[in-house]
Amino acid sequence: MNIFVLPKKVRLWSRIFRKLLKLEYLRIAKESLVLAVPSDLAKQMALHGSFPASDSASDNYKVLFPECNLTLFKDYPFVLTHKNSTIRELVDHIFTHAGFKPDVLFETSNNHAIVSAVHSGICCGIIPMYYVRPQDPHIRYFALPEHPEWNICAAHRKDHYLTKAAREFISLAAGYFQALT
Repeated sequence: MNIFVLPKKVRLWSRIFRKLLKLEYLRIAKESLVLAVPSDLAKQMALHGSFPASDSASDNYKVLFPECNLTLFKDYPFVLTHKNSTIRELVDHIFTHAGFKPDVLFETSNNHAIVSAVHSGICCGIIPMYYVRPQDPHIRYFALPEHPEWNICAAHRKDHYLTKAAREFISLAAGYFQALT
């Protein structure tokens, strides 16, 4: 059994691949994506009245992170995941919906690299909630207007037996992600 993270909108080739291999997907959790911005940039923009200057605390990310229009950051560079990553199609859709193509500083296969680049103040990024570190004073997070989410899934072949251990692992993974939300 392999654990795959799949975007909400599954590509045509994925559907064909799933039919050929007869894969079954078990959703473990839904995870929100958020905008990560260098704190200094967020402070500058807050001074100009672009969005609230202070953070609020809540268990709900939609309240924890104020909503912000992505177009406010269209003139700033972004670090994105590689085009072939599972999340990239969703991220591209977010930019298309916002009405602009981002200035891509570089692409990476590692979300930690995006967080590090934002932390250093050189760019903005869109990351899954799992990578959010609200205690980092160098990064400010924002909910996006669409409140994009993706599904975290376990995939297995339909024609193969799913062992009790595998089912238990999926259950533990679901419990872990549920505890994060």
